[in-house]
Amino acid sequence: MKTTLMLLMALPGLAFAPKPNAVDRANTLELIKRANGKLGKEQKTDINIVSKLEELPKDKSYKLSGVLTLDTSSTLAPGASSSAGEGYSQSGLYRLDAQFSLPQKWAVTTRLGYSKEYSYVLPDGSDGGFIDTGLGMTKAWGEVVKNLELSSSLNLTFPTSKDSHQAGMKSAVGLGFKSDLKIKRFDFILGPSITQLFHEYITQDNGKLNVERSVKILLEIDYLVTERLSVSTSFIPIHSWTYLGTTRDKYILDYELDYKISNTLSLAIGLLTDASALKDNGIDYNYTFYDQNQTAGYFDLAVSL
Repeated sequence: MKTTLMLLMALPGLAFAPKPNAVDRANTLELIKRANGKLGKEQKTDINIVSKLEELPKDKSYKLSGVLTLDTSSTLAPGASSSAGEGYSQSGLYRLDAQFSLPQKWAVTTRLGYSKEYSYVLPDGSDGGFIDTGLGMTKAWGEVVKNLELSSSLNLTFPTSKDSHQAGMKSAVGLGFKSDLKIKRFDFILGPSITQLFHEYITQDNGKLNVERSVKILLEIDYLVTERLSVSTSFIPIHSWTYLGTTRDKYILDYELDYKISNTLSLAIGLLTDASALKDNGIDYNYTFYDQNQTAGYFDLAVSL
């Protein structure tokens, strides 16, 4: 953590950056699960690469900005479902989202990141690796009715992670929409999206079927407690299809507390659950508000460049 703080202090010209989204953290947890053989190398993409970047400027000027996120997470129980071993598992995600704003509220975005496991050595002998690279185009449609804003995005994902290479992934294309309704101190967000994935082959070497298509819906409620302090809850059901038509269902549940320390730095703490929507019997639903064996705690530091 000292290294993280030193890195943040060394960055010039920083401004407040919004929090990263729950999908990013869930993707990091999935990398840890894969290390223990608890999941295949199923590739997922973000709902919206720029969903947590700054609002686009109102004028027609060009602007280059970026958000640097340093995320540290830990399982809450030994041998939990998101652990890479029998003990506790700690991991980190270092991610940079860059945005080039264009006239008419258009923006081009890109995503780079590195995931690191602190507690265990992965099967390939490493302790982490690059995440998949993202490239996107976003259009903010503005306020369509009072207090309701809409935006849409087209995102491309490229297989720069070891897991995607091993799964034979070539690329992924995602189309997403987001509605944002502000009522006093509340912010209600709805974000459906669909992603089409492309692979060299249908089945991986371990016999697991690759996912061809997935549908996700972001449901989020934010509450502004003070000008600096906010709390949020997000729920993301995900339904996917393999190339042979079999289906998979999972969900992401995130509770978060955000604090804006200054115009140069913000932090967040939270609880994230990334789990199958069904129990092992394949019949009973697995939805829960909190499960220590399926939940990870995390701490974020965020800056903008």
